[in-house]
Amino acid sequence: MFAALGVKDNISYHSSIADGSHCIARAEQQQPLRQNIRKFLLKTENAPGVITAAAKATGNLAEWRDWQTPTLE
Repeated sequence: MFAALGVKDNISYHSSIADGSHCIARAEQQQPLRQNIRKFLLKTENAPGVITAAAKATGNLAEWRDWQTPTLE
């Protein structure tokens, strides 16, 4: 969806975490969080969003969809 809207750099996702506890501030999430705060709230940085998935959380997207992301105009 974000790619179709032309704003794929506006999302970050980080699932490679050491501790699986819920509602905890993890060290590995602090830098991406700071980058997004500086980009979207403070307007002092323009780092793109980054998708970081855990190596054990791989999947075959072709099993779930058979289409390419459209470009919306």
